[in-house]
Amino acid sequence: MKRLFLTILCGVGLSLNLATADTTANSQNETKTENLANQNLLSELDTQTLKELEKYDRNLHNTPKTEQEKVELERLIEAITNADYDKTKEILDKNPNLVNLNLRPFYNPVSAYFDSCIKFRDDDLNSKMPFQSDEYVKERKEKIQAITKGKVFDEKMFELLMSYKPKLYTNDLLPFIIIANESIDDNKTAQIMQIMFDEGMSAELFYPPVFANDIFPNLKKYLIKEPHYMDKIKTMELFFQNLKDKTFTSMIGISTGFNNNLGFVNDLSIAIKEPINEKQKEYAKSEKYKKMRDRQIEYAKLVKQYGGDEALPSLISLEVTFKYINDQEGLEILKSLGYKEQR
Repeated sequence: MKRLFLTILCGVGLSLNLATADTTANSQNETKTENLANQNLLSELDTQTLKELEKYDRNLHNTPKTEQEKVELERLIEAITNADYDKTKEILDKNPNLVNLNLRPFYNPVSAYFDSCIKFRDDDLNSKMPFQSDEYVKERKEKIQAITKGKVFDEKMFELLMSYKPKLYTNDLLPFIIIANESIDDNKTAQIMQIMFDEGMSAELFYPPVFANDIFPNLKKYLIKEPHYMDKIKTMELFFQNLKDKTFTSMIGISTGFNNNLGFVNDLSIAIKEPINEKQKEYAKSEKYKKMRDRQIEYAKLVKQYGGDEALPSLISLEVTFKYINDQEGLEILKSLGYKEQR
C-alpha cells in the first residue's frame, strides 16, 4: 500500500503535471487529472469538477485577482523552489498576501516549497508494482530527482515562509507530502501536523480521491498510517491524541509487525506456510532485529494506551512474527501489555 501511495504521490505531489503517474498512459482518469493540473483559471473547470475539488482544496478559489499578481506569484514560487532565500524574502516583503494564493489547484507557495524539498527513501524510489517496467521505474526516479535536485527540508526557508502567516492546512494532499519527507524529522513533522490540527485537519484524513486511477479507483489511503511507516513515533502519538474515532488505533495495530516494519524484507520476508530458513534464524538473533522489534513494541504500547484493551487483538501480526522466528522474549513483552494469544 505504501508503494502505491508513493507512485501516486510522485505523480501528484511533485508538481501536478505528473498526476496519477501509475495508471496506464492512455487512461481516461490520467488524462483528466493532467488536464486539470495544467489549467490556471478556475473558470475553465466545469461545475462538477469544481465541487469535487472544493472538498479537498479549501484554498481553491483564493487565486490571483490580476495578471500582474499571477506573474508575481509565479516569480515567488520559482524563487522558493530554487531555494533562493533572498529573492523569496524580497517578493514577500513587497506583497505578503501572495503566500496564501493558489497558482492552481493543490498548489500554492507553501505546498510548492514542500514539493521541492521532498526526500523519499531509496527503497521507495526503486519500488516497483507488478504492472510496471524497469524502464518506467527508472524514468520515474529520474523525474523526481530532476524536480528536487537533491534539495531537502531547510528550517531557515520554512521559518521565513511561516513569518508571513500562511495557512498550512489548505488542502488534503499536503499532509501526506510532509509526513512522507524523510528529511523532515519526527519532532518537526509533529510540530507542523499540530499546526494543521489547530487549523481543522482531521486525524481520520484520507488521500484525496480526485487522484484515484483506473487500477485502484476506490483506494482509501489514510494519513494516520504514514507516521508509522516513516517511523515518526511522536507524530504517530499526536494523531492518536487527535482521533475522534478510536477504532483507528486498530488500523495501526494491524500494521505493527508486518514485513519491512520488523526488517524482514526481500529474501527475509516471512512466509508463514514455509519453515524459517537459516538466514532468518541468524537475523532474528541480531541487534538490528532486536532494535526494530523494540521499536514496534513502542507502537504497540501506543495502540494499547489510546485504543484500550479492545485494540489489542489487532496486534496479531506481532504474535505471528514472534512465533514464526521463535522470539519468546518478544512474545512475553507483547503479552505483558495484556495481549492474549490468538494462534
